[in-house]
Amino acid sequence: IDKAVDEIVEVLGPNRVICVAKEITKLHENFWVGPAAEVRDTLAKASRKGEFVLLIAPVDFEL
Repeated sequence: IDKAVDEIVEVLGPNRVICVAKEITKLHENFWVGPAAEVRDTLAKASRKGEFVLLIAPVDFEL
């Protein structure tokens, strides 16, 4: 997941809105939503163990 988010920041830009979801439908599910660079920084502190889903918003999407 780290490599994928790093590539999004590099190719699509640090302000592209993304969502990273971890362990969807389980008791301890997590969602990180925001600009790709911020999500990358937040994920650096989270466990990488588990299943992830990565969503990329359209260019003109705003939170």
